[in-house]
Amino acid sequence: MHRYRCVAAVPSMLSMGTAILDLDIGDDADTTVRFTNITVNSKHLPPEFIHGVFGAVVKTSAATIDEAIYKADFITGLLLDFLTVGSGTANSEPFWLFVLQIDPEAIPREVLVWDLWNRAPEFHRSVDASIVEVWTLWQNTFASKLINHKGKDLYRLENALHWFRLGLEHRRPSDRFSAFWSALEAIDILLRKTADAWRGDTEMPPEQNDEDKPLTNRGIMLLGRQLTETDEVFRKLLRFRNDLLHSNIYPPSALNPIDGLDGIALQWVMEGLQRILGFDSQDKRVQLWRTLIQDFRVLGNVRVAVRGQFWNLPKKYWQDPEQKPPLDFSMKDHGKVLLVQYDSRLSGKFEIKAASLWAPRQYLSLQEMGLSVQPEDKAEVGKIHDNPYTKKTSSNKKKSKKGHGRRRH
Repeated sequence: MHRYRCVAAVPSMLSMGTAILDLDIGDDADTTVRFTNITVNSKHLPPEFIHGVFGAVVKTSAATIDEAIYKADFITGLLLDFLTVGSGTANSEPFWLFVLQIDPEAIPREVLVWDLWNRAPEFHRSVDASIVEVWTLWQNTFASKLINHKGKDLYRLENALHWFRLGLEHRRPSDRFSAFWSALEAIDILLRKTADAWRGDTEMPPEQNDEDKPLTNRGIMLLGRQLTETDEVFRKLLRFRNDLLHSNIYPPSALNPIDGLDGIALQWVMEGLQRILGFDSQDKRVQLWRTLIQDFRVLGNVRVAVRGQFWNLPKKYWQDPEQKPPLDFSMKDHGKVLLVQYDSRLSGKFEIKAASLWAPRQYLSLQEMGLSVQPEDKAEVGKIHDNPYTKKTSSNKKKSKKGHGRRRH
């Protein structure tokens, strides 16, 4: 077992002020959690942190760095739930900043660092001609077809769109699934009402189950039958929904990939809406809309993550609870190259083991997206990065006075 320190930033409306919450977890106090203020450059904060942020520092033992991340995420999520209930203040999921091996004798020393801000441009959609075409499709549909859906039916459609939006915002897979399933339940009755127009030869589920009890979610079940030619996937989705909402599992236990159930539920919402609204599958706008939805993995915060190892990292970095490892990231060539910068004079030797894009929904490898990684030792590129320890200062240069421009040479 190795010792690791995991540090996260927590978007929150809660201000820690001068308070520090130190918590021992477990009988042997093997894991400790500290909630405290965290120093971040306010000029370069991601939009998630606009309302405030505090730090979560977790020290724990684990066999691997990935196990340490999972353990820290589980514990921190649970404690944030407690803190939210106790304070009555919203706290978001943690944004992990880095995980560092802190065994005193560790050589080399493992590290995994996330970047808060640098994100590949390809993963942020902008309003362009394609989005406008999809917007026109929906606008025309609401104007011409939704007039037939009055009262509760219209509210059901609106609720489905609302839950769909919330699902794409969530970072936790189980939360995304819950939102997408709520969207499916909102349109369940509409799927049944419009079934004759789209189900073809797909057999309609009976109104009662084998125990002569009313069968619920028949519209979703019918949709699943048409998409998969079986009820197996529907039952798997429903079973996960029941386990999640009836507390047979605790949500953080679904932080690992949940067999893609959140993605399946999202796809079924798309398929259901297309059938209810009578979209023409041959319409290029419909095809474009389907493409955008199916590529849902690119939505949200896609962050750079780098795994590596330090040799002879100075003590202050692995002894100070909140000291960030000396690594910086940036994107160049329009997001095609990830530049990993370090300074061997400050950090010691550093070796990259892997680099990836960390998405809310899954890991994305740089190779998969056509991205490459380029390490840069600042100690070897002095023409670009001045060495603060050897940089000479000119004694005959005068500082410009306040109110005057810089001197021209």
